[in-house]
Amino acid sequence: IRRSLNSNSSSSNLNNNDSTEYIESLISKQKLKVIQTKLTSEENVEKLLENGTIVTIFSNGSRKEVDVNREHIFVKFYNGDYKERNNASETEIYFFSETNVLHTIHLKTGLQIIKFPNGQVEKLFPDKTREIIFPDKKVTITRPNGNEETHLPDGTTIRVYPNKEREILTKDFKKREYPDGSVKTVYPNGIIETKYSNGRIRIKDKQGNIISDTKA
Repeated sequence: IRRSLNSNSSSSNLNNNDSTEYIESLISKQKLKVIQTKLTSEENVEKLLENGTIVTIFSNGSRKEVDVNREHIFVKFYNGDYKERNNASETEIYFFSETNVLHTIHLKTGLQIIKFPNGQVEKLFPDKTREIIFPDKKVTITRPNGNEETHLPDGTTIRVYPNKEREILTKDFKKREYPDGSVKTVYPNGIIETKYSNGRIRIKDKQGNIISDTKA
């Protein structure tokens, strides 16, 4: 690319060295001196910066920057979106300006992170697990096998299984709700309470002895 910038065979050199131009690099966030400017055959403008970065300004208003080692590429589109690829950190970022959504892909692991303007964060793992962190700090996790897990800010965990069973874990009890309507609750002292859909209630102590049974 640098060789093509120094060649006048296929483009017009726009820099006559009469004045010094500085532009701010999207990659380094610094104002850098323009060493050479040329107009390509596609009517795009290419600028070579003092640190070796090549800036291409397209006719539609989009802009692309490539650092001297081609490790860092930044593209800002005419609509305000931008795409950034950093081979050193092995990440690729896409920002949607209209919705203020930032989508990051970790190229080595395959992990995707989507950040929304309201503070919600969604993580997509390579194994198809999906984790959503809500602004109120609630976290939901959906696994490939169909299991769903919700963590509430107060420490409560709710699990929903593919067979529609629900498990609720709190500091005060552990509860399991079954599809037939029965509910089993285990308390910290070992007491087990089972409520059946027909209204029957059975209570056992931690040794498994029946304390009460409404059926009896």
